[in-house]
Amino acid sequence: MALGALVVLLVAFPARARDQVQGVFEGSAGYTDNTQSTPENPPPGIDSPHADLFGIVSPGIVYAIETPSQLHRFSYTYALSLFFRDSDATSSTNRLEYSSIFETSPHSQLILGATAMQAHQHTAGTLTTSANTLTNAAIPGTGAFLGASLEQGFILEFAHDWRATQATGFALYTPIRSDVDAPSTYAPSARLGLERLFEWNAVGAEARAEYSFVKDAVGPHGEPIGNQEQVIGTGLFRWRHDWGMWISSRAEAGAVEVWRLNTGKTYVGPVGGAALAYTREDAEGALEYSHLVTTNVLLAQTILADEVRLHGTLPLHKKPDAFVGASAAYSNGRIIDENGDLATDLDVLLLDFTVGYEPEDELLLALRYQHIDQVGADVPPLPLSFVRNTVMLTARFTIPREEDMPRRYRAPLRVDGTDTVRALGAPDRMERR
Repeated sequence: MALGALVVLLVAFPARARDQVQGVFEGSAGYTDNTQSTPENPPPGIDSPHADLFGIVSPGIVYAIETPSQLHRFSYTYALSLFFRDSDATSSTNRLEYSSIFETSPHSQLILGATAMQAHQHTAGTLTTSANTLTNAAIPGTGAFLGASLEQGFILEFAHDWRATQATGFALYTPIRSDVDAPSTYAPSARLGLERLFEWNAVGAEARAEYSFVKDAVGPHGEPIGNQEQVIGTGLFRWRHDWGMWISSRAEAGAVEVWRLNTGKTYVGPVGGAALAYTREDAEGALEYSHLVTTNVLLAQTILADEVRLHGTLPLHKKPDAFVGASAAYSNGRIIDENGDLATDLDVLLLDFTVGYEPEDELLLALRYQHIDQVGADVPPLPLSFVRNTVMLTARFTIPREEDMPRRYRAPLRVDGTDTVRALGAPDRMERR
């Protein structure tokens, strides 16, 4: 089916389409002081923490297509993580990704995305870049899992200075082989939004709905509670503002209600957030705060969390052949139990830094340090308390270089949309002023 869809896309592209195949090879050597993210005093059935040296070999391929009104990017990455002392921790990862944007008219866009990944719990956190590391709680052990997500978004400026947005999504997490019993999670979602645009401001509202089904769910104290269903409804009012050419902000506030369909219980509370973002062609960063309820598909839990996160990528001097990428975040969460009450605490501190240098256009050398300090539950399969430090030295080869590839799509943060990396067909808002 996927191959057929790709053939249809290729046949449909006009002669002006630009496409490129890129080969990627990445090799890393590293050290971690806690191979399987286990607590200092683990419960029965889980090994004590131990240190190890490891290596990662990761080839991949990217196929990108650009036309005056479309961008498409397909990629496949394989990663083999080799541990020198703990051979049982050696694991492999397969990751497929697709993203695209269609300029369906001068005033509308369709965005599609899909990801499928087979990975292992103890290595998944080192397979993304430092600037994109999320503050997700980790589960101890080396169990394998399958994760997938689908995303669709549509943006329409249907009248002068009025913008409507619509999105749907689907996420799943299911264990393949696990050293502890683990639930499976399936979560479709939908969003609708409306904004009134001014010269430097946008005000609007958004409604969100999410349904989740958890097979073999566990309670906030590790007790089995069978299959679980719930619906999360969220309403937010939002204000966005552009502060000059490169700095923008967002503030939002609203309410959330969680319906536990199995028990008929609910949780109701306020939600909101704020962000200050810096976006340029060669640099980006953001300071974000959120107070939200989300379904964590990896943990199969619904969590009310306060999170502060600073992340981005910045060049170290005018010639961008050296850069620093980083994520620094703290999350203070409470698991919402089947009765709609706030239960087990779950705190995560994340520090993730990379310093990179490109001696040649096709070669990137990077030194990375990652620190995770998690305070969680006492009983698996809930996330347990642990501390983990990891250091990695990486060499990445890309042929051709990234600058010769069709551009990656980046969603806009600014009101005027000038920070969007997009196809060439539609004028942006700055040009219409």
